[in-house]
Amino acid sequence: MVRNISKSILFFIALVNLCSLSLSAQNLYKVSGVVKEATSNKPLQSVLVSIAGVSSSTDENGVFEININALNEIMVVQLPDFTTRIIELNGRTTLTIYMVRKEFKSIDDVIVTPLGNVAARDIIQPSSYITASDMSHKANSSLDRIFQGSLNGTQLINGSGMPGSKSFFNIRGLSSLYGRNEPLVIIDDMIHPIHYANYSAINGFTHNPFDIVDVDDVISVSVFSDGNAHLGSNGSNGVVYVNLEQKGETSSRIIFNAYSGIAFSPKRQKLLDADGFKKLFGEQVNQTELSQDEINLRYPYLNAEEKSEDYYRYNNNTDWQNEIYRIGVLQKYHLFLKGGDDIATYNISTGYLNHEGVLKNTSYNRFNLRVNGRINITDKFSVMPNTKLSLSNSSLMEQGYDIASNPILAAQFKSPLMSPMKFDAQGSELETIDDIGVFNASNPAAIVKNVDAENKNYHFITSVKALYVFTNNLSISTLVGINFNNSRDNIFIPNVGLSRIDSAYNSSKVMVNEYR
Repeated sequence: MVRNISKSILFFIALVNLCSLSLSAQNLYKVSGVVKEATSNKPLQSVLVSIAGVSSSTDENGVFEININALNEIMVVQLPDFTTRIIELNGRTTLTIYMVRKEFKSIDDVIVTPLGNVAARDIIQPSSYITASDMSHKANSSLDRIFQGSLNGTQLINGSGMPGSKSFFNIRGLSSLYGRNEPLVIIDDMIHPIHYANYSAINGFTHNPFDIVDVDDVISVSVFSDGNAHLGSNGSNGVVYVNLEQKGETSSRIIFNAYSGIAFSPKRQKLLDADGFKKLFGEQVNQTELSQDEINLRYPYLNAEEKSEDYYRYNNNTDWQNEIYRIGVLQKYHLFLKGGDDIATYNISTGYLNHEGVLKNTSYNRFNLRVNGRINITDKFSVMPNTKLSLSNSSLMEQGYDIASNPILAAQFKSPLMSPMKFDAQGSELETIDDIGVFNASNPAAIVKNVDAENKNYHFITSVKALYVFTNNLSISTLVGINFNNSRDNIFIPNVGLSRIDSAYNSSKVMVNEYR
């Protein structure tokens, strides 16, 4: 009797299992489709398609099939060099999916916002963004120069033509005549003030606070016209989010980039040559009450007689723009080191930039170092350290409205009759810089050769972010960091060859700015 009961129980269990398998098989849904490239409409092979933990890949015709338990799941479509697609099935079993290469904008692009990463299609406030692929086609050595023409609503004005100088930019125009108009800048979740770099001992130059960022480290830049809702009055002038390279996967990679280029001098302005200057100057002298003898005595070089005094000094035909401009050479090197495991990942990058200015004896050198990573203490708790260092050195010329020390303005006012160097009695050129002469205009060659203006900048930022994840939709984080910048200006302006002489000339002037 017991044996019969046992057989009946075993038969019942087997019958229940068989029914469960049959019921499970009946609940499976087959989802199929084809994946194509958006621009060429050609099928894509080896595309990874994942739904609710079940994955499949496309064949040579771009076709895939996958069996799932429900039709209300989310499909993730991935392929290297293409933007990841996130698609809601909404009951569909047949799909045609178009993939967009990363160098093109897509509604599936991830944008950094005050509330985290959001897909472009879900952004409701006025915004604009660029990615690393957008910046790779621009030959700029500074991040702020890339903003111009790339981010809608952003207005940028270069502070000067000196390499390494700050650019002034705003979003939606000026909002105040006396207050600040710069937007709030956030780099890797940390507020990065840029208003402090507005003072310098070198006329026309201000240090660029974006030197802390190497362009090759940037993954994306997002601009929001109005950040009041999330950041209060700090975001009233707009918000700029700079997202740098972060290490997510555990595979190791080494990437080295090298760039080189040239910067051409600006188009020459049309100025008077020697004959034109003599004609104009002679007409002005003839309008005075001086007699011809007095004119010949006061301006003997106008007669172009070789026996006259200072004949070789005042009978030249110098294009002063050729004495100050040159072709600048740019070199840039960048190295990525990435690696790690399931416990910790790291990302180390270093870069060096050498940029010669188009004005003689001007240059800009910068060294960048960045180290960040992620340490997984537990499955839910992580710590993310982030450190950035920038060392820069700029050899400069004054760019303010000062005819005495600005070589560009001096080249426009200096008479073409004079020469950069002195002459001996026989007309041989010497190696000594000529002084201002009777026209009381600075010698542009003396400015670019003897004026010593230098800016040295040290910038250090470090932060630590702690993150605890409760669920996929709920997490809490906190960030602590420091920002330190030391900028030192040193300028020496000689009195030989320059039209203005005061107590500040022939002495060094130093100015140190610190921000922390």
